[in-house]
Amino acid sequence: MKNFWLTITTLFIGFTALAGKAKAQPKLQKDYSFVMEIPSVLAMGSSPAHMYVLSDTEGMVVFRTQPDTLQWLYSSTGMEQRGHEVTADIRFAYLFGNSRRLTVLEPTSVLGVYSSTMLPSNPRDAKRIEDNLYVALGNKGLGRLSLKSPAAVDSTMDLVAHSKLSNENIVDLEVTTDQLFALSTAQKLFQLNYKDGKLTLAKEFNLNKKLTKIYLINDSLFGSDNDGNIYDIDASGNLSKLGSINEPIKKMEAWKDWLIIKGNSNRLWTSYKNRKIQLWKKDGSAGNFFTVTKGEFWLSEYNKISRIKTTNQSSSLAATNSSPNFNGSLLLQDIPNKITPYSKPILLPIQLKQNVPANAVQFSYQSDDIKNAKVRGESFYWQPTSHDIGNHRVKIFATASNGQVDSTSFNIEVKSFNAPPRFAPIRQISIPVGEKFTLPINAVDPDGMNKHLVRFLGVDLPDGASINEKTGMFSWTPTARQVGENKFRVIATDQYGAAQSVDVNIKVVDLSSQQDTSSNQ
Repeated sequence: MKNFWLTITTLFIGFTALAGKAKAQPKLQKDYSFVMEIPSVLAMGSSPAHMYVLSDTEGMVVFRTQPDTLQWLYSSTGMEQRGHEVTADIRFAYLFGNSRRLTVLEPTSVLGVYSSTMLPSNPRDAKRIEDNLYVALGNKGLGRLSLKSPAAVDSTMDLVAHSKLSNENIVDLEVTTDQLFALSTAQKLFQLNYKDGKLTLAKEFNLNKKLTKIYLINDSLFGSDNDGNIYDIDASGNLSKLGSINEPIKKMEAWKDWLIIKGNSNRLWTSYKNRKIQLWKKDGSAGNFFTVTKGEFWLSEYNKISRIKTTNQSSSLAATNSSPNFNGSLLLQDIPNKITPYSKPILLPIQLKQNVPANAVQFSYQSDDIKNAKVRGESFYWQPTSHDIGNHRVKIFATASNGQVDSTSFNIEVKSFNAPPRFAPIRQISIPVGEKFTLPINAVDPDGMNKHLVRFLGVDLPDGASINEKTGMFSWTPTARQVGENKFRVIATDQYGAAQSVDVNIKVVDLSSQQDTSSNQ
């Protein structure tokens, strides 16, 4: 193989210089022909053969990558407790986090876990060359584990080039087939050559910037610092600034003519054909986990995983899948707050302020404490339980195929019981014979959000009388045969079926007979 430093390309050259001269660039869009929901995504990683999605509720979900699709293999529950960082190579995946545990996953294994071991310190990164796994151990330096067998993994770790690296805080690694690059917090970069199963220190570079991560992209080595600055690292260890996102960088990958950059805020930036870095996904609460495998760019946004295509690709897909490309503005209608008893499910419509083709927009939700709700088509559905009594904030997101995103938030208050409607007081009334009489009967739902959802029913109404089911308006023109006391009952029910009743007493009087009596006297 050629020496790594001789194959450095100019991936980023002309970030800003080419921006004004280049033709209009294509846009990145979601391809909704394949969408999969995995709740509470924590991390994504991939190899050329498999994709790994770590979920806080489902554990590690493993897929086999196929052209234009993913084939689900299995879910390994409990893996979320072992870490939140995932790296992968053609054979294994490596899971680690804020503990000394390192888990090696083998996707073709029945159980998924190849082996697990406790390291001298928290692993910061892990990369494989042949049957050796090299681990950045922070202030413990650089470690090596054998991957030849599960038992070999769970054995004592060797320290690499101990005399030179023992005092270094190694935080990040990159590898080729015959070289390893290790980044130290002391503004040092180490180049180690691999031969006959062993690493030997070849070069040590004193960097003029304090880098926090390194990236091997298209045979070029880059670095970034805590301010989000991106640097090209040449064969002499010199740094050349190429651009910045103005916040620490979590992840950086290349896809076709694009560079995808994820910041510490979970926002995403892109650069197309060496042009200026542009903010692409501005809502960090969406998670925006991504990975590239077999030439496909997969994005988990609001816990829904879909492929990303360029506008050119989307046009060809639209021709074959009749999937329209939406180019208008995306605006969600407000959703009112909701009060409900825990025993009743909630079904709320999700509506847009304009017409958007159904297969050009996708809806999802976020909530800190609601995990079992569903977005079904254009509706939000949730069945609360007695454990959900209290207030819950929900945010609904609409994401269009052209990348536009809009959101709206509302509150759900879950009560332990459903209070029935309450009637306004009704006094005893006297009315004359033969004259039309109306009486507004009012009832309010004390824990309901919509007064128009109270319904009224009359029981034992006088002949000829009626009550409006929706408004409660009582109407009656009494006859001479109905002179005297007329008693009946009105029942009011709320939207959840809780009912309350009130008795009404109306006295009908014959004014003409009273006048005759008066005149005779």
